[in-house]
Amino acid sequence: MRVFFIPFIFIRPKYRDDIGLHAHEAMHCKQAWRHILPPIHAIRYALSKSYRLKCEVEAYREQLKYSPDDRRLLFAGFISCDYGLDINHASALELLNK
Repeated sequence: MRVFFIPFIFIRPKYRDDIGLHAHEAMHCKQAWRHILPPIHAIRYALSKSYRLKCEVEAYREQLKYSPDDRRLLFAGFISCDYGLDINHASALELLNK
């Protein structure tokens, strides 16, 4: 799990041309700036599974807008496996489809 206390994004050089990934990470910056103090976002993200789920679904939905093909199944897999959210693949896919 990633937890950043500053709203900056760092993208590995091999992904520098991935516009969808940039959009996903930029959404996390926007989420942080919705709070009066961005560290509040990081604390909520780290401590609240429901908040983390909401943030990741929003970011992956944004990333889908830039994907050259339908990656909902892939992204649902990331959401269900990579963030400690106690959500299954089908439920994650359903959230992405809303």
